[in-house]
Amino acid sequence: MYVKINNPNEYFGNKESARDLVHYLEKENEGLAFDDKEHFFSSDEDLVLPDDVTALIDNNKAKLGKDDAKFFMLTINPSEEELNFLNNDPEKLKSYTRAVMDEYAANFNRTIDGKPLEGKDLLYFGKIEHERRYHPKDTNHINDYKHNLGIDREIKKDASLKERLSQDYIKNSDGTIIRPGALKAGNNTHIHVIVSRKDKAQRLKLSPFASARNTQKHTINGNKVQSGFDRQQFVNNGEKRFDTMFSYERSVKDSFRYKYSQKTGKGFFAMESLARVGLEGNTNTPGQMLARKLLNEALQNNPELQRVVNLPTNTVQMRAQLTGKAVQALAKAIDANPAGIPMRTVQKIVSRTIERLIRGIEF
Repeated sequence: MYVKINNPNEYFGNKESARDLVHYLEKENEGLAFDDKEHFFSSDEDLVLPDDVTALIDNNKAKLGKDDAKFFMLTINPSEEELNFLNNDPEKLKSYTRAVMDEYAANFNRTIDGKPLEGKDLLYFGKIEHERRYHPKDTNHINDYKHNLGIDREIKKDASLKERLSQDYIKNSDGTIIRPGALKAGNNTHIHVIVSRKDKAQRLKLSPFASARNTQKHTINGNKVQSGFDRQQFVNNGEKRFDTMFSYERSVKDSFRYKYSQKTGKGFFAMESLARVGLEGNTNTPGQMLARKLLNEALQNNPELQRVVNLPTNTVQMRAQLTGKAVQALAKAIDANPAGIPMRTVQKIVSRTIERLIRGIEF
């Protein structure tokens, strides 16, 4: 599951009318009968007409200047595995979208009349789509585009080569030649959401591009909270909502935290490391298993600690202390987030534990 807050420049801009964006999101409905169309839906309605979506968004802009953003677009992207798990059920996808928008509202840490902001306080409209097309600027397929364009040019020069050269096109699993604008293979159902910059009451200005790290803390319901928007937290919470709502058992490697840690290189991949150790069938928690492995490695690389542990009278005692105090601290951190914890956290816990053990033993 990945929830993306789209850059306004990716679609039609967001400082004027939402008309062009709404029209664009109707593209899959062209030529379909009314009952066969995928309609816009809101926090409390399952069918909202395109013209009404445009009018409601465009008129919800009290005290916004000419150059202020008037709306934003989110894209909710379930994986094929998640879509299959839900049987591509549109009602479940709508229900999940509303839950995501509750998370979106909560992430601002704002209140209306003393109550935390909720999805129902926002003006938003969702739209389910089933197709995806190759984007001209998709960096994952730039080389495919160039390769296939080269074949097009050769065929244009000499039509007699078409039958032979056509076999060299790069195609997807559906047999479609990979070009900008061509349909992608597989189950590509996703949801677009247009959300107004202002809440329904037009009292709050809400931007998901206002980083929580760059704003001051405010007192809300007696608690100090950081206003602004934490996009990593939002995406992670949206993923958790899916798992909770539908009892979905997500693998660690399919989690946002794991993928983010892997992408940034800042994470320590507990479960991946355990897989290499081969500790299947162990009744301890993943954190406990990995903690023992890490600390045993640290022991082997620390001559001073080796000398203490290997004293005839202390070997068993020291091993117990090592796998008691240290494992408990390290395992707690790993089990709290098995997808990835900062490597510096692992190193700090290991080094501090070893230091305490060395200082606490007389020899």
